[in-house]
Amino acid sequence: MSAAALDQKPAKDTITKNVNDAGTDVFIEIHKAWETLKDPVKRQKYDETRQLEMQRSRGVVQDEVDLDDMEFNEDWPICKLKLDTNLEEFSYLCRCSGSYIIRYQDLEDGHDLAYCTQCSLKIRVLYGEVVDSQDEE
Repeated sequence: MSAAALDQKPAKDTITKNVNDAGTDVFIEIHKAWETLKDPVKRQKYDETRQLEMQRSRGVVQDEVDLDDMEFNEDWPICKLKLDTNLEEFSYLCRCSGSYIIRYQDLEDGHDLAYCTQCSLKIRVLYGEVVDSQDEE
């Protein structure tokens, strides 16, 4: 790991002149990786996150659920204040007692898979595109 960092380490004057240099970016990424791997707590968290990502990518679509059957999480303080609609989300109970979660913004972006927070299952969310009455005219 340190050999890779030394190969990519930019000269000191390069760092101050051009922070966005590709070599500098690679060095910074290697340094961040090294900091994560040498700290047992950070490494464990990284490993757990990576394992969850891998499980989710391999998980099968368990079911198809209509958006109307999902619960809109309006109890969130951020949703009550209507500060950011990107944080509004829908949830549905999984058989493992976790919850399938999908954000409103994900639906707007065309994503239709909701992942369980505790297992590798996922569901396809069925929904129709909302057409504003002003758009129809």
